Amino acid sequence: DEEHLPFPENAFDLVVSALSLHWVNDLPGALIQIRRVLKPDGLFIGAVLGGKTLTELRQSLLSAEEEIRGGAANRVSPFLDVFDGALLHRLADDPVLLANTLYAVCKPQADERNVDDVAFGELLVGDAIEAAAEALVQGLVLFFPRQRRTALASLWAKLTRARTALFDLATSKLDSPQMDAAI
Repeated sequence: DEEHLPFPENAFDLVVSALSLHWVNDLPGALIQIRRVLKPDGLFIGAVLGGKTLTELRQSLLSAEEEIRGGAANRVSPFLDVFDGALLHRLADDPVLLANTLYAVCKPQADERNVDDVAFGELLVGDAIEAAAEALVQGLVLFFPRQRRTALASLWAKLTRARTALFDLATSKLDSPQMDAAI
């Protein structure tokens, strides 16, 4: 069970996952678990089916079932597609997931300084978590080829602007005379 690995921290030099991670419900959580059980200099090798894998098969199955039964059920599990932005959106909206992801990335440095996950999370307050999120996203964006880098950077910028606009709207509503009158 990749989401709840029953092994102690730093147990393995190597973790291999061949075509199984696309079945997990919480991929970031599974990756955090894998990082937890790896030794500091350990290696993770993983292969997952990409978002465009088996497109023709999925379309054929859906078309055939639609034709035969008048409706279709999705018979192929969703595949990992980092480019769709869902992971970035989850990281932006879930501070606990963000803190856990950052801890998994920084675990070797945290271990060197005897900082556990709780202390690490407590240090990510205020502007620190915003700066850490921005650094993580920039690192993820730089990982991709130029065309995807541009699209992901644009997606993150729009998501950031949308979140700022929502916070500004909420603040203006909370500070309004109508809100004061209602209270």
